Amino acid sequence: MQQVLALKKACLTKESILALANALKQPDVFQSLRYLDVSENYIQSEEVMLTLIDSLKYLEALEYLDLSQNFVGDTSACALAKSLKGHINITNLRLDCVQIGPVALSSLKYHLRSCEKLANLSMAENYFGQQALEFAAVLHPDGKLVFMFLFLSHIRRRMTFRNNLDRSFAKGVWLTQCFPQHPHTC
Repeated sequence: MQQVLALKKACLTKESILALANALKQPDVFQSLRYLDVSENYIQSEEVMLTLIDSLKYLEALEYLDLSQNFVGDTSACALAKSLKGHINITNLRLDCVQIGPVALSSLKYHLRSCEKLANLSMAENYFGQQALEFAAVLHPDGKLVFMFLFLSHIRRRMTFRNNLDRSFAKGVWLTQCFPQHPHTC
C-alpha cells in the first residue's frame, strides 16, 4: 500500500513536527510513504527542521518531498542532502523559499547525483549566487533531470540603501514574497 502525507499549510507546531519525525521512523510508515508535503508551515526552528530531516533517511520509498516555505537554512539543507543520498526512488524535490545559499547548493549538487530518478527539482527564491548557473549541468550532465526551476532574479547581489527605512522596506518585501501568510494567521 502506498501512503501519501499532505500537511501543506497545516500550522504544524514544534511538538507536532517532533511527533511527525518519530512517526516517520515507524516501519509501517517508512516502508510505504511515497509522498510527503510539509510546505507552507513556516517552520522557523533549525533544531526542529534538523529533527524532521533526520527522519527522512528512513523513508526508503519516498518519491515526492516538499519542504517549501519553511526555514531550512544551509545546515539543515546539507543534512537533507546527506539524508537523500542513495534515495533511488525520489523523483520530485521542492525546496522553494527555504533560505538556502551556496553552501547548501554545493552539498545538494554533490549528494543528489546518486538520486538517479530525480526528474523535478524546484529551488525558487533562494540565494545561490553565480553557482546556480552551473548547478543543473553538474547535477545531471546526461540530461536525466527533466525540470529544474531556479528563480534567478533572486541571485544575491550587493544592495545599497540610503537609510534604515529603505533597508526595512526591502527586507519586508523579501519576507512578503517568501512568507506571504504569517504563521500566526493559521
